[in-house]
Amino acid sequence: MSIGNYHFRLGAFACASLSDGSWDYPLKNLFANVPLEQIQEALLQRNLAIDYITTPYTYLYVNTGEHRLLVDTGAGDYLAPRTGKLLHSMAAAGIDPTAIDTIVITHAHPDHIGGTLDDKGKPVYTGASYFISKEEWGFWFSGASMKAPKRFVRFARRVLGSLQDRVHLLEGETQVVPGIRAIPAPGHTPGHMAVEVSSADECLLYIGDTALHPLHLEYP
Repeated sequence: MSIGNYHFRLGAFACASLSDGSWDYPLKNLFANVPLEQIQEALLQRNLAIDYITTPYTYLYVNTGEHRLLVDTGAGDYLAPRTGKLLHSMAAAGIDPTAIDTIVITHAHPDHIGGTLDDKGKPVYTGASYFISKEEWGFWFSGASMKAPKRFVRFARRVLGSLQDRVHLLEGETQVVPGIRAIPAPGHTPGHMAVEVSSADECLLYIGDTALHPLHLEYP
């Protein structure tokens, strides 16, 4: 995605994968239960760097014809200048952010909600309703969230708190809009969700951070 976006069709839906930038992580952050040498060997076999993992931050846009939906809002300036490119990617893709009417938040880590508010603390997507799992919402406003890094908690409470008048809390598998279903996928966070997109006989599953690297799928 050198230009920040990749267009594709899923049945009757027009979709785009949109870049917000990327970030480099130490190997131990993504592979905590495997000897470091084993991971380095697997990366070497694939001609990848062995001292860090570069994670592209990409998010899903879906135009169903009736709704214009975005899954997660990127990191915003949380990790600037490496991130905060989502609106530029939308512009390059010909997507009008003011036309987005539905936003699904898979979970409330900074790289998934950081692009929700502008520099004045107001929602960027002014015409959108927001959907997040009830469990995820409850976690970040509970004492249990103190298990997470304090900066994550402060960030989540500030962003989510600003959405109280436009958020819908989901329980279980739930249709968000026709063709879009939220599916509980807890583990990465208590209320993490995956998003199923289906049209005609085609289906796409956006897994968020259910898996963080292709090697997690190859060696679960």
